[in-house]
Amino acid sequence: MFQLKNPKIAVPVVLFAGLIWSFGPLVVRYMEDPQLIPWQYIFGRGLTIFILLNLYLFFEEGKDFYKNYFRIGLSGLIGGSGLGIAMISFMFSITNTSAAITLLCLAAMPFFTALLAFLFLREKISLNVWVSIIIATVGIGIMAIGNTSETSLSNPVIPSLNETCTLYEGTTYRCELTHNGLERFYFIQENHPESSGLSSVLFVLHGYGSTALRIRDYSRFNSLANTKENNFLLIHPQGAPMNTSLASSSSHWNSGGWTIGSDVDDVDFIDSIINLVSKKYNINNDRIYSTGMSNGGFMSYHLACNLSTKIAAVASVTGSISSQTLDDCSPQHSTSILQIHGTLDATVPYDGNSSLGMESVDDLINYWKNYNLCDLSPIITTINTINPIGSYRHDKYSNCLNGVSIELYKIEGMGHTWPFLSSFGISATEKIWEFINTYDMNGKIN
Repeated sequence: MFQLKNPKIAVPVVLFAGLIWSFGPLVVRYMEDPQLIPWQYIFGRGLTIFILLNLYLFFEEGKDFYKNYFRIGLSGLIGGSGLGIAMISFMFSITNTSAAITLLCLAAMPFFTALLAFLFLREKISLNVWVSIIIATVGIGIMAIGNTSETSLSNPVIPSLNETCTLYEGTTYRCELTHNGLERFYFIQENHPESSGLSSVLFVLHGYGSTALRIRDYSRFNSLANTKENNFLLIHPQGAPMNTSLASSSSHWNSGGWTIGSDVDDVDFIDSIINLVSKKYNINNDRIYSTGMSNGGFMSYHLACNLSTKIAAVASVTGSISSQTLDDCSPQHSTSILQIHGTLDATVPYDGNSSLGMESVDDLINYWKNYNLCDLSPIITTINTINPIGSYRHDKYSNCLNGVSIELYKIEGMGHTWPFLSSFGISATEKIWEFINTYDMNGKIN
């Protein structure tokens, strides 16, 4: 049996391992890639652990460390299988619920471990250990109960019979409804309880293969919604699975292009959410906005073209407009749009991808510039950062109908990601809210 040469370091090693392990939920919740699936993360995590473990064994035992694998035995195989199942379960838990709930489940591990050790190994559990387990679990239990039992500060009207809303955390609700035979849901964060007047509504749409919770966690619009000055309801809808000959059953928004084989009516889904929310909250129907990343950006433009009677302005990060949406676009009012895109985006190329029905960013800008009768040439501002990656150019087309504007942030060296101030010199979240909050259905707000 393998033993540490210095047993005194056992406790510090375990504590350090626990600290490093705690970063796992943060890493998972902030990942965003349209092609990302949980198995990729699981494989990467397992491979990393395998490499680090072998390096440790090599320095501890020398070049013959690999002989440990021949002595693993049945118990080792069972233990390894259990650990693998635990890692898979952790991944799906953290991507489908909150970190607090996942932590609560992990907190039950000492109880199960102690019980199994008592039953199969006949180990005696000391009183001190039991007391420590109970105290730790009670503390985490209190946190989880508080996370799920908080009452809304703004006391919303009871949801309509067409949907069922349950408290998710804080002032955020998870609302489920049946739409065109599909079980759909969305998350809604209420406005600040001290806000006054009618509330704006902001839809934030995730990318292809992603989730509502992922984009909620990395876009961080919730921090803006928590201020009484901004006064808006924050909505993160979940896309439906896509089952076509072109793609697997990944969550998506039916916005044309590579999603053209989908039969999901996402325009009506968003419209239904607007109707439901308007019955529960005092919203400003002239100030309903949509933004999103990748496929969520495509869908935002799709809404601007096909639900323009309710969408005042849109913004897109790493998304564009599909050929089908552009060909059939028929907005009913002058519309402000904001596009944020990287020059090295390989998933949604800046110059477009005709085989997937993705229009170029320049064609996207030209359409909206012409539709809104803006100046043909933009006002250009170039921002250079210390690192060439992140330097960007800001194009603003002015003198449009009703005071709307068309704006583009072209970020050098950025790929398919959501830009933050610390990494690319620009915060997409802040730029988006500053932009859309300036306009309503009638154009620029005076």
